[in-house]
This record gives sequence, C-alpha cells and structure tokens, in this order.
Amino acid sequence: MKKIIILMILTFSFISVHCYGFIYANWPCLLYFGQCPPKNSGQSSIQSMPPTLGKLSIEAAGFFLQANIDFQAFLKKVELSEISAINYDEMSILLNNSIENLESANFLYYQVFEMSKTLALNPFVMKKLKQLDYRIFEENSNFIPSILEDVKSFLQPGNMTGAFEIIYNDTGEILQCMKSLKILLDSNSIDIPQCWNINQRLLRSALFGQYISQVFFEIKKSMK
Repeated sequence: MKKIIILMILTFSFISVHCYGFIYANWPCLLYFGQCPPKNSGQSSIQSMPPTLGKLSIEAAGFFLQANIDFQAFLKKVELSEISAINYDEMSILLNNSIENLESANFLYYQVFEMSKTLALNPFVMKKLKQLDYRIFEENSNFIPSILEDVKSFLQPGNMTGAFEIIYNDTGEILQCMKSLKILLDSNSIDIPQCWNINQRLLRSALFGQYISQVFFEIKKSMK
C-alpha cells in the first residue's frame, strides 16, 4: 500500500509538469472575478501574466509537488539504507531540495491567502458550491471521507480563504519538521518516526489540495 501511495503522488507530480493547473488546490480562482488563467494559455504566457490568484496558486502547487517528489526520493534512500550503505550526502541534497521547494510554496501560499481576503466573490460559483452533492461526489470518486469532510467544511460556504490558510499553515508546519529532520541528518542520524510524520502530513495535504481541485473541476464543467 505504501508503494502504491508513493507511486500515485509521483505520478501526479510528473503530470503536473504539463497540466499543473489541475492537481493541487487549483481552479478556486473560479470563485473570484478575473483571477483564472486565460484558456489555452501556454506556460510562457502564464509566466508573463500579472500575479493573479490563479497564477500564484498554480506556481505554489508546482513547488509543493516538487517538494513532494524530492521528499519521496529521500524516503527511497532511507528505505534502501537497510540493505545498502547510507550516503548521507545524497540524502542531504534531496532533503535540502524538498525544503527549498516547500519554502517557495509556503511563501506563495501566504500571498494567495492574503490576496483571497481582498477579492470579490462570484455569487454564481458560490451557489454552485452550496448546491454540490458532496455525498454523491464521494461515492463516485472514492474520496477519503475525513479529508473530503474537511474540504466540504470550507468549500460549501465558499470559504476558500480558510482553505488557503490551512494549506499555508500546513506547508509551514511541514517545513519546520523537515528542518528539524535536516539537523539530525547533518549529524549522520535519521529519525524514522519523524520521516513517517512528515510523509503522512505531505500525503494528507496533497489529498486536501487535490480534493479542492476536483470539486472546482466539477464546478467548472457545470459552467460550460
């Protein structure tokens, strides 16, 4: 099961190179007027766009997913250390990369969170969020109920600002855990329970963000 979950996260992360507006906490820009990237815009045109909420959330998601890739690669080294020599230098590089990417994600999510407080909400999308049948949504998509319930508690009343705050706080707390792990790694020591804790929090945050994307993707489809 652990290998399946890791493979799933890695698959989503590699997919994000080409369609990274769909995987992690994206399309909430629909809730705000004029904040979504234009249709059929390539990566170069996205980069030249002004810092809208949609653009910033896509960039933040890219950094989050890359941080997850790096940490899963780090965990692979930890796993293989039981049967092969430990290369602390390689492990340190991977953990540093994960920390740097998560720092960037956390910084951008703070900007997204603050920006969301100032933007006017689209009442049509608000109505769609309230009317969405989350029970059927869960049955059709095999969601983890507890995580979907958390997402529902924010999205049904249109409180995307609260959801962005959760993501900002989560990435910040995971970042501090990674930095604590790095201190131990620098002394050639590995804290396995800390690895488990960080991995669990990353996976849960990844699913929280993914479920948000899936809800808004359904809203987007219903608006065509």
